[in-house]
Amino acid sequence: MWKHRAGTRGALKKILGGAVQNGIVRAGNPALRQRARALSVPEIRSKEIQRLIESMRKAMQEAPGVGLAAPQMGLSLQLAVIEDREEYHKDVSAEQLAERERRPVPFHVLINPKITEMSGAKVEFFEGCLSLGGFLALVSRAHRVRVECLDERGKPKVITASGWYARILQHEIDHLHGTLYIDRMKSRTFTSMDNWNQFWKGKPVAEIRQLLDDPGSRGAPSE
Repeated sequence: MWKHRAGTRGALKKILGGAVQNGIVRAGNPALRQRARALSVPEIRSKEIQRLIESMRKAMQEAPGVGLAAPQMGLSLQLAVIEDREEYHKDVSAEQLAERERRPVPFHVLINPKITEMSGAKVEFFEGCLSLGGFLALVSRAHRVRVECLDERGKPKVITASGWYARILQHEIDHLHGTLYIDRMKSRTFTSMDNWNQFWKGKPVAEIRQLLDDPGSRGAPSE
């Protein structure tokens, strides 16, 4: 038993040795395209993982962002942190907050998460990513999800979320499976942040989709 734990901890230290200490990795880093490995409860409770959680929290807040997955730190581990602070909503209109069903979400940790249920009509909104800074695109996501995971102490947890929180959960869990939002985006809506601010910010999604749809596809069945 002791040997098994020591070996596991040694393997974990080796993985953590590949962490990016001074930043979030960008698209093209192999860690963003790997299926992350699950963590055991002893690993979760280890000093190494607890330190990693705090490092991820700091990196996410400094970026700033509303979520960060371990692969974005160069680590192929099934671990993500989420926090959508109220202060992040100050530049978003009340109408947009209502449309997105966006509300503050306190800091929490997801470990070995699994989406066990998706429900409601799919909805499209612009998404960005800290590993692809400066760009956005429309992405279709389930309106409501149920997620089973472990918390930062290794205890089972069930999360039921809708609206923007459900979108954040889906985005971060995608990272743990080597998927980026650009794999799911409506490619014709891909835009730099500068151009989004100049041309698209504040416009209804339906209007943007109509303007940017491929003319040759109009009249075809919707996706």
